[in-house]
Amino acid sequence: MGPTADDLHFNRGQLLNIGTLEAEKHGDYHCFVYHDLDMIPEKGNTPYKCFPWPLHLALGVEKLQYKPFYRGMSGVAIVPKQLIHQVNGHSNNFWGWGGEDDDFLLRFNSQGFNVMHYPAEVGRYRSLPHVPASPSPNRYKILKKEGGKRDSGLSNVNYVLVQTRLHPLYTIYDVNLTLSVK
Repeated sequence: MGPTADDLHFNRGQLLNIGTLEAEKHGDYHCFVYHDLDMIPEKGNTPYKCFPWPLHLALGVEKLQYKPFYRGMSGVAIVPKQLIHQVNGHSNNFWGWGGEDDDFLLRFNSQGFNVMHYPAEVGRYRSLPHVPASPSPNRYKILKKEGGKRDSGLSNVNYVLVQTRLHPLYTIYDVNLTLSVK
């Protein structure tokens, strides 16, 4: 997913849901890799492999001094298609940076799934320099109230597809997001 074509704030959860739905229109994928664009694996042998359970790859991240980070599913995660639909994808309610990855983990936990992690020495990532998105001002309040609930996600993401740009190794979907008010 590229930047939104409209002027609304960043919403990673909605963008990941849209990417999932649009990809499903073009192929029968059995697994999805949710990968922050700025995260680069430090080792060429980081296994991007699908398992029957959710897998968080980016456990050792340079900007976090490579300390293992188990609390969310940020950076890079691989999830089988059936589980994505079982938890209704990512929450659409986190505008700005943060919260959606923690909620994603809670969705799996609430359904009895353990998220597996590669060891930090395997899941080592470096972050490319970038301008960070503004933090989601209500992320902790939303997590406390809605964390792990599945009422917002793939089933009700609202967007307008503005343009699809096909490239040999990737596709960019330009979209306009719809702000849902709770």
